[in-house]
Amino acid sequence: MNLTFISKEHSQALKGCALFMMVFLHLFNQTSNLQTTFSLCEIDGVPLVNFMARGMGPVGFYLFLSGYGLYYVYKSKKLTGGGNLARLAKLMIIYWLSLIVFVTIGSFIKSDVYPGSIVDLVQNITSFRTTYNGEAWFLFPYILTSLTCGFLFKILDRFRGLIVFIVCVFMYFGSCFLISRYYASYFDSHYASYHAVLYISFLLPFISGAIFCKYADKECGGAYMRCLNSIPQWALVVALLMLYISRCIISSAAYTPFYVCLFVIIFLRIRLWSWIERCMMFLGKFSTSVWLIHTWFCYYLFHDFIYGFHYPILILIVEFAVSIMSGYVIQKIAAMAYRMLHLL
Repeated sequence: MNLTFISKEHSQALKGCALFMMVFLHLFNQTSNLQTTFSLCEIDGVPLVNFMARGMGPVGFYLFLSGYGLYYVYKSKKLTGGGNLARLAKLMIIYWLSLIVFVTIGSFIKSDVYPGSIVDLVQNITSFRTTYNGEAWFLFPYILTSLTCGFLFKILDRFRGLIVFIVCVFMYFGSCFLISRYYASYFDSHYASYHAVLYISFLLPFISGAIFCKYADKECGGAYMRCLNSIPQWALVVALLMLYISRCIISSAAYTPFYVCLFVIIFLRIRLWSWIERCMMFLGKFSTSVWLIHTWFCYYLFHDFIYGFHYPILILIVEFAVSIMSGYVIQKIAAMAYRMLHLL
């Protein structure tokens, strides 16, 4: 098996894994939401699920897989300007449908918040500043990344992958430093500049995925690959678990892109039980819609209902159930819109 090859099935399963991480993270990353929930034990003075949430960083996985997929389309000579715009239009249609549904509900439940002023409405419709659903912050800089991916891939074609990766590492560290130091004092009131810095921070995981795809058709031989492919399955599972625990302990954003790459490499070599793979691929089908929907339930509109189930496993199951059912309906409506607008 090639070190960097990702099949369509593996990509879908990784999307499902990233979606699970996202929902788990947003459910359990704030201890204020866990005051009335059952805790099996505590680690480092916090509930177990809160500690586990520290290792759930989904954004890097989405960017990595997007970089891989878009570079594959680019390499196949199918990445046209019109096709890329159509793909982004489909993404925005799902986002706009989620706003229509949940802002309408919110106007009855929290009329003092939704829809707010005309400025709030415009900022949220354009995704420039997602005050309605803060977890959609990822959308605008992702659109910028997608719109410029053709230019980025030309640079990757011109230079060796390692050189491009190293340059992106330095840019990533610089952007993380700026955000950590100046978000409250500057970027919070200068969102155009903030998106520019976010765009730079997105380049490393996005280009990492593209680099994987660039070398996906090149066989990696030698003792290194023979050793890697001979590792028993139990050792790979332990390695993935240890990697995940390391992410729970190391909270620095500087670790995230490297964690994602190592996670993907190990994940690709684990032979999952068929039912686990099917579950992950099922979740992967709803990665976009549930990403844009789930916190409407657990944060903004139905917080007390979701956390009223007391036990983390029940909270997780109910959150996924209502999010997937809503996502299914929105995706069906979106599919009708795609056909009307000839986006399929």
